[in-house]
Order: sequence, then C-alpha cells, then structure tokens
Amino acid sequence: MKITEPEVASNDKKLPDISDSIKLIIAVIGSDGRASAVVRDNFNPLTYEIEVSPSGRVKVTKFEHFGARKKKDRTYDDPELLIFSDDGISSTKRTSRWWGSTATG
Repeated sequence: MKITEPEVASNDKKLPDISDSIKLIIAVIGSDGRASAVVRDNFNPLTYEIEVSPSGRVKVTKFEHFGARKKKDRTYDDPELLIFSDDGISSTKRTSRWWGSTATG
C-alpha cells in the first residue's frame, strides 16, 4: 500500500492574505447609545462605515474609492454584516457581526 499526496497543478497561484491590510480607523460611542466605526481595506480601495443605533440596529455601508472620490457599493449583499471577500484578488474571507454598546460598556 502506498499513500501519496495529490499533485498540485503548477498553474495554481497562491493568493495573498490581506488581513494585515484591514484596519479599524476610528470607533466612537456616543452618550445616547449610538456608535459608529470606520474600517479601511488598504489593499483594495475600500472603506466600510458601520453605524449602530441606540436600539441596536446595525447598518454597514461599503464604499469604493476612485482617486479623491468615493462611491457607495450598491451591490453589497448584507448591510448588517461586515464582509471582507474579494474573489480572485486575495485569499482573505472574513465575516463579522457588529452589535450595539452602551456608553458604560
């Protein structure tokens, strides 16, 4: 009996993991229970703005940057989840759920 590893095709390229390029730029919690945060993907020209209402409703908006302009990505699937996935560009696939916080923590 002989066990061998499957051969990997030589034309398969390994995509980079861009997790180190994704940064939390700012997070603010207001005294009224509102919270907001900005997450920047420095590998791709993307910014995610997260807003949490006092009732706990979460809204995530994804923006693409074109030079000095930013444009809302209207194809973003789930406005309640923060999803990092860029098929064909990197191997990073992350999903985060955000929830509200109070001013006292």
